Amino acid sequence: MISVQFLAILSLVVLSTFDSVVIPYLRLSVADISIIGVLFALGVSKQGMHRSIYYLIIGVGIFFIVNSIVYLTHTILHEETFELRQLFRGILRPVLFIFLAINLYYSLRKCNIDGRRLYAALSIGGGLLTIIVLTQYTGHWPAQYHNNPAFSESGRWTFFNEGWRPTGLSNEASFVGIFLVLILSLQIYLKENIALGKSKLLAIAPYITLIGCFLTTSRIAFLIGVFLLIIHMRLGYKLLFISIAILFILFFENFVPVRILALGSFDGDASTLVRYGSNLAFINAILSGNYILGVGYLNGSNVAMQYANPAVLEAHGDLILPAFSVPLQLMLELGLPLFFLALFILIYKRKCIFTLPIITVMLASLVTGIQNFVFVYIFISLAVYAKHSLCR
Repeated sequence: MISVQFLAILSLVVLSTFDSVVIPYLRLSVADISIIGVLFALGVSKQGMHRSIYYLIIGVGIFFIVNSIVYLTHTILHEETFELRQLFRGILRPVLFIFLAINLYYSLRKCNIDGRRLYAALSIGGGLLTIIVLTQYTGHWPAQYHNNPAFSESGRWTFFNEGWRPTGLSNEASFVGIFLVLILSLQIYLKENIALGKSKLLAIAPYITLIGCFLTTSRIAFLIGVFLLIIHMRLGYKLLFISIAILFILFFENFVPVRILALGSFDGDASTLVRYGSNLAFINAILSGNYILGVGYLNGSNVAMQYANPAVLEAHGDLILPAFSVPLQLMLELGLPLFFLALFILIYKRKCIFTLPIITVMLASLVTGIQNFVFVYIFISLAVYAKHSLCR
């Protein structure tokens, strides 16, 4: 029997990337609203409410102290005043996502969702997103509306039969691609730790999710997805899988998206130019030696623009250059001492933290700015629940 909890998680998996439509004035997307609805469906946990408030008070307090030190240091040493307004505006959504994710974790514990139901919900949800991407890739998905102000959208329609890249329910193909590869990592992790029974459809679910990664044309998502499957295959299957992939690239290039074939190109489409140009600008700013102690949260883009290639700025227009790498962003914004301290703590606590899903988040964060998307927080909540409640 299908339970309310199962439907709630399935809905969350499908809708947590639905940020293309935002309710005016409230500035809440369908993804934001969906997790709030899911929490009510699962039953809000009092323990989750208390824990989330406790963690947020401590975390936000430390965060503001660190940033105040960074801003004060720069004002004294460089006679520069950085935009504190950026900090206040930028921290609101991560705080909301953290609050919701902690509550989701405790709501799942309260409901005691078993591993097979969680795996089934992830697999069906991943399958539905793959179908959406497939219909967009083939031009059969109806026109989609976008009005998210965070992406400078004032209201436009996307017609996929005109050749637009598949975006799922999001604004960007790479967003849904990264989400699908995160789902894939959690599917593999659960599959190795629970009994699936005799369902053949559930057994091949990770491969269906990988197809979705491929069809998004998100190169990073597809490569991480292939890597995840290969490392968990037997040697014979690994060789067969790699051989088939090479054959497709060499002899069936019409079936391979152009963006995946152009992985090594730095002079291709504007998206590629901006992505790699942004990372290079952040690296140049860090290596300049002027910002050892950091520049403050969300001020990294303003500083990195001074080190960006003119061609990159021209391709990106008048917009602020975004950070496409979380580690590079943290190095520049919080400074090298704090970054390496955080890295040391992460390594020290690796047995408590590191699982395949969490490692996948870290891999994605190397070349993708994922810290401001609700689906990443929701995924981490599901992954932590799977580690501590199911896989023992």
